[in-house]
Amino acid sequence: MAQPQHFFMNMKKYKFFICVFLFISNYSFAEATASECYFDNTLGGPWSIYGGNSKIQISNSIPTGTVLAARGITVFGVYTGKPGGPDIVRIKGSWISGGVGGDLADYHTVATNIPGIGLRWRYSSSSTPDGILLRNATPIILAEEAAKTSAVGTGSIQLSTIQELILTGNTSGGIVSSTPGAATNFIIDAIDSAGIVSRSCNATGDFGDKYTLDLGNVQVQNICEIETPSIQVRMGYFSTTDFPSINSPSLQGGTQFSIRLNNCTAEAKPRIYFIDINNRSNTSDLLTLSPTTELGAPSAQGVSIRLRLISSNKIINFGTNNSYSMGSVFGNMVEMPLQADYIRTGTVTAGHANAAAEFFIDYP
Repeated sequence: MAQPQHFFMNMKKYKFFICVFLFISNYSFAEATASECYFDNTLGGPWSIYGGNSKIQISNSIPTGTVLAARGITVFGVYTGKPGGPDIVRIKGSWISGGVGGDLADYHTVATNIPGIGLRWRYSSSSTPDGILLRNATPIILAEEAAKTSAVGTGSIQLSTIQELILTGNTSGGIVSSTPGAATNFIIDAIDSAGIVSRSCNATGDFGDKYTLDLGNVQVQNICEIETPSIQVRMGYFSTTDFPSINSPSLQGGTQFSIRLNNCTAEAKPRIYFIDINNRSNTSDLLTLSPTTELGAPSAQGVSIRLRLISSNKIINFGTNNSYSMGSVFGNMVEMPLQADYIRTGTVTAGHANAAAEFFIDYP
């Protein structure tokens, strides 16, 4: 009379992207002198969380040093280019402070407001190798090119950077919003052929607003990983005489099984929801039996299937409005023991009884 009950969980895979920058200049190189230099229109793109999630999710299987989220920031240096020179226009920069907890030595990051989450800047230009912004007393050259004249009297030099959030250690989670104490030193200047720095092209950029990370309500969550994405629960065989009364389980008892999570962080607090696959609007404590059975066998009548939490003897209600704690992390794992019972709902007739549920896990 019984058939396997299937439980499914949609797995999320982390994806990592490598950004490649290509710069093509359409300027003709003509010797020029640069003056009146400044930074203008420094634009930041939206944050992209790797894995396509709406929240940054951390499990014990994610190694420190992993990039969790990133956004691009394009830096524009502007100058007046006049015939003369030749001058070389440069953008230079380095971290000059980073707050307590930054791990520059290992991951070249500075601390955010969330311990265990660091921020770093990568940069790329047409004139210098790709690199990571480092802490230096003297700013290093990030981009440089020959000054040019133009019809509108101004020229520009562009530096592409990427801000990355990095896992630098254990984290309690929360909303990443700022990098307290972080500061960088960005400079646009020019040098002549003798290596002398221009007095008329030398300006410092203030990018303080770029340390307000503006992730909105995006959170860092401590999570687990599902051990088995599909669980079969074999109920066995029953007689119609095993169901003496309405709304009661069979006299033979139910079938116990477990949902296990591994690679949990100690701070993970998983909650689980169960959805009736045959009736997704179902919010009762009884699963809907499938109208079809294997090999055309007749469907049983007058019975349903109910799930119960063994730890608390609590009956599961289905639907997205009903969630249940899976318990505490022990040894990087969480195990949730359950029992499936046949329940009499009316006059019992013999046949196959198939039902299915899917579950998903959330981390508040």
